[in-house]
Amino acid sequence: VLVTRIIHVISDSNIGGAGKYLLNYLENCDRNSFKVKVVVPIKSKLIEEISNMDLEKVSDEVKKHPTEWTRMRKLRRL
Repeated sequence: VLVTRIIHVISDSNIGGAGKYLLNYLENCDRNSFKVKVVVPIKSKLIEEISNMDLEKVSDEVKKHPTEWTRMRKLRRL
């Protein structure tokens, strides 16, 4: 079975429209067809909501890296 990998990157710290959309998507996506990872800001309110779902990883550590290139390399490893 071919699984499509998807990384959602969201900059919201609060749960607004984009956050609600993302949570709705994560609750309803086909986990057999998609391998989903999420990148959120440090201390985002989305972390707790997403952590309760059956996802491989919730990442909030990308912003800890000082340069844009370092962040991009970190995202590519996900």
